[in-house]
Amino acid sequence: MRWNLLDVAAAIVLASVATVGVAGYRRFQAPAPEIVAVTPSPVVAGKARALSVRGRHFHPYLHFFVFAAGHTPAINALDPSTQEAKAVATTATTADVTLPPVTPGVYDLYVFDEFQQVALLPRAFTVLAPTYARAEMASTVRLFVSPGSASLLTVGERDRTTSPDPDVLRTDGALLTAVRVDPRVHEDLEMRIASGQPGDSAVWIGGRGWQQQVDLDLRVPLVQDAAGEWRYNGAPVRAGELLDIETARFKGRGTVIAVGDPHPLDSGARP
Repeated sequence: MRWNLLDVAAAIVLASVATVGVAGYRRFQAPAPEIVAVTPSPVVAGKARALSVRGRHFHPYLHFFVFAAGHTPAINALDPSTQEAKAVATTATTADVTLPPVTPGVYDLYVFDEFQQVALLPRAFTVLAPTYARAEMASTVRLFVSPGSASLLTVGERDRTTSPDPDVLRTDGALLTAVRVDPRVHEDLEMRIASGQPGDSAVWIGGRGWQQQVDLDLRVPLVQDAAGEWRYNGAPVRAGELLDIETARFKGRGTVIAVGDPHPLDSGARP
């Protein structure tokens, strides 16, 4: 079979018309999507939380976006994924989506077909702050301080140490319940190394001062993370671990020498 130019041109025109017709039908003839409900609501804040959007006239070309309720939507042109609830599976009546990272609050749900808004459900769902179990644990920390510094530690004070990590679950500071000072002093030794002739060196132990042993009994507030581990300032409290202590007049670091069992305080509390 031989094709002339008129036949080829006609075929191209027909293909173009068909493409435009499909797009035009989808945009102008298909019923506009409608949102009926969103479940679950409320949902707890966290990574990759799933939502099910129920409605009518959904199709795979839709994009779902979440914005704080009552605010004019403004899509982040540099990174729209921070606001888009990614569709995982879509049918004509249901869309399963994965939320972007969201903070606690109430959110509107918008539906876009390409760049055109086609549906909106105001106050579609609520995001709650996660809850975590809380407990207290008795612990003893041993420090070595310069003579006289132990007097700066007072029973009833709380540790002021905080983690610089903004994602760490917060608790009150550990409470000092007892301060026990060993009256003896211990020489603070250090190893010194000096070089003599090439290839020769000398090593000796020298003193650089005196220290006292102080044992602090603490009541340590704990929070249980998502993995089920009890933590204080973002770290587990275990015998042999180092622990920073800071009060109004003292700052130092000691070694945990004893720990008790965590005693739950309640079923859950917000960070």
